[in-house]
Amino acid sequence: MNNYANSRWKERGSFDKGILHSYQDIIDAIRTAPYGIDTREAMAQMLMFLYGTVQSIGDSFSIDMSPTDTFENIGKLKEKYPNGQQGVFVVQDTGHWYFWSELDEVWKDGGSYQAEGISPALKDIRVANNYQMFDTPGNAVRMQFREILNLLVSENTPNIFNKDTILVDRDLGPYGTLYTRTGYFVSNGIIVNDYIGRTLYYYKADKSGNVDGNAKLYTICAYDNNDKMIDRKTDYLNQYVIPNGAKYIRFSAGNTDVDKMMLSWSEQTKFSPYRSYSTLTDDVTKFVNVRSASGNYLTYPDKAYNLNTQALLNYDLEIGTIYKGENTDSTFRARSQGYVNPKGEPIKFVLNDWLSLGIKLIIVRYDMSGKYLTQFDLSQNGELDCSYMSGKYKVYIIRMKNDAEDTTPLTLDVVSKLRSSISVVNTDRISELNTNDLYHVPYYWKDYLNDKITTIKDKLRDKNKFGFIYIADSHYNNNYWRSPALIKKIAEDCGINWMIYPGDLINENADKSVAISRMNKIVNDLGKTVSHFLPVVGNHDDNWNGQHGIYNAIINDQEMTGYIFDKLKGNIHYGETGKYYYTDDTIHKVRYIGVDTHDGDYQTDSNDGNKVLYKKYNVSDTQLEFIADALQSSGSDWSIVILGHVPQFNPMETTEGVTWTGQDKFNAILESLYSKSTYSLGSKQFDFKDSGTLVGVFFGHIHTDMIKKVGNINHVTIECDANLKNDYNHQKTFMTTTEQVLEVVIVDKQSKHVDLIRIGAGDNREFNY
Repeated sequence: MNNYANSRWKERGSFDKGILHSYQDIIDAIRTAPYGIDTREAMAQMLMFLYGTVQSIGDSFSIDMSPTDTFENIGKLKEKYPNGQQGVFVVQDTGHWYFWSELDEVWKDGGSYQAEGISPALKDIRVANNYQMFDTPGNAVRMQFREILNLLVSENTPNIFNKDTILVDRDLGPYGTLYTRTGYFVSNGIIVNDYIGRTLYYYKADKSGNVDGNAKLYTICAYDNNDKMIDRKTDYLNQYVIPNGAKYIRFSAGNTDVDKMMLSWSEQTKFSPYRSYSTLTDDVTKFVNVRSASGNYLTYPDKAYNLNTQALLNYDLEIGTIYKGENTDSTFRARSQGYVNPKGEPIKFVLNDWLSLGIKLIIVRYDMSGKYLTQFDLSQNGELDCSYMSGKYKVYIIRMKNDAEDTTPLTLDVVSKLRSSISVVNTDRISELNTNDLYHVPYYWKDYLNDKITTIKDKLRDKNKFGFIYIADSHYNNNYWRSPALIKKIAEDCGINWMIYPGDLINENADKSVAISRMNKIVNDLGKTVSHFLPVVGNHDDNWNGQHGIYNAIINDQEMTGYIFDKLKGNIHYGETGKYYYTDDTIHKVRYIGVDTHDGDYQTDSNDGNKVLYKKYNVSDTQLEFIADALQSSGSDWSIVILGHVPQFNPMETTEGVTWTGQDKFNAILESLYSKSTYSLGSKQFDFKDSGTLVGVFFGHIHTDMIKKVGNINHVTIECDANLKNDYNHQKTFMTTTEQVLEVVIVDKQSKHVDLIRIGAGDNREFNY
């Protein structure tokens, strides 16, 4: 129990509402006033102080880190300014800068003044309490301001679920990662580290406002301080006990339930909404996040980008209300929440109705004070160049049907499609993207990629570790094809010389000359990024489907060997067909073994020997002998990495459609290697007593991330790099850092731990072997 006997505010009402108190008085009252009436007034005045500060800063906010003065040592600084001074003061003997803390009334060390990049402190003040990184400290403060308001107005409501911050059309995967799933949503992170062992109750409202105590959540995951999932429940709970070590939780549910949901730390009988004041204008990132009292439309604040750092600005859409347009008789089913162009940037609005939704836009322009100026119509697949036209813009959306307005209510699925159809483009940025340099890293990747490279380099410092790049299923030309630039940058900056590629380089649906051209391009493009590019064949790497099974028109095995495997660099030990092999990284003592899971002949029509029906997934006994011999001959202190295309499981965690002939023998060989025992294959016996250690078997084919034990061996798959969408992978969004997928695999030979650092759509992964 706090002792308030010495508080200046110990008398009820002593914190006078009629006076705007000093910053120090406000802090003191928040900390020591015993009565809620006084602490609430102090909090309100603190919010007024913060809001006034943020508004006065405006869009031109910047941190001036140039030194105010320089001193020989900290003693000289304290001697001149014993009671503090505003500014940045550099001390020469340590190279550190100091600032005066008014709260603690001491000089504080700000760290190395000449440190490269942005200091952790400056990064930290850009992180809001929902752990979203904002582009400026001002935006983070505004978010904090909103959250504090939410806390104040929600003081008497037990509902802690904020439906404004959900991620629509997402679900939680097996490892707590998010993947796209239509009809579901995932909550933002809900901080629970102060509620360990407490029960969280889930309710859904009925029509009378009572709560259904039998309502179930689909999936709930708990995460630790390192964002690693530590618990996952999928048994449709309506109660969840917060586990030890949890920092925050996420849960998933159906989109149709979002307005009825309630989470509470205590049992409830009546539904209470999560009350939210979300009215602050953010001119930097062009949106005002407003929710009506009835909550009848959805907004997407996570998609607000600064024009100076992003090329595409996906509009937040207000859905469900019909809006009357200024100076027009038209009404609108949806409108954007506003884009601000105060400096007259070279921009254009782009409508790409790629799903034929029948969209028509009216773009309304205002001056910076909000006065209406003019408006423009933008029809299907059009552009409107507003370069150097300063002002505020709103985009009103009309859906047309047979030349009339379609008043059908907009569903969440349509909203998602609208967001990907309407954009604002900075024309200066577009010119950069039109460069012919394949290995040029686009501007919107640079900060993200540099952060990833820093992480990779830090992890590779240990001499017991080695790394390689892992990418699969590019399906060229169904690909934005930034991957070569990303891989080359990572390889050069991190000193990584090896890349594995478990198949499906190209799309099969093309005639032979087109397929060969694509194959040559991708092998050449990727071959120049690293010293050792190691691919295997995928089921799409011939053009069988594209040629309707005509044998003479497909890329046969002999041609495949010439177009891919004869071009591999280094000392390659090939098997009988030339499509499976092994090669050694002698520096790190790693043996890479490429497995051909399509090792067999095409099945032909019994009535027409020239008509190809299909090719079985198969690993022949001859190839199995080759693999066993490569494993046996590896040194006891060597690591082994195997790559192949078709895994032994699919995203449903069954074997349907992925079983291949020879896999039982293949698995038995790997188990014998694991146990350091012998294995007999035909007349040959292989002894693995003194052989190396297998890290894992890396596959592609199923287009999703999985890590699954088959016996004692880790089998790993990765999401496709292609612009292909299904229920088990992410949407690849052009001109964002989700447009590609690859991983840097870092193996610790001593601890037998593997980190998979994700580049692009998706999340980092890890496993032990």
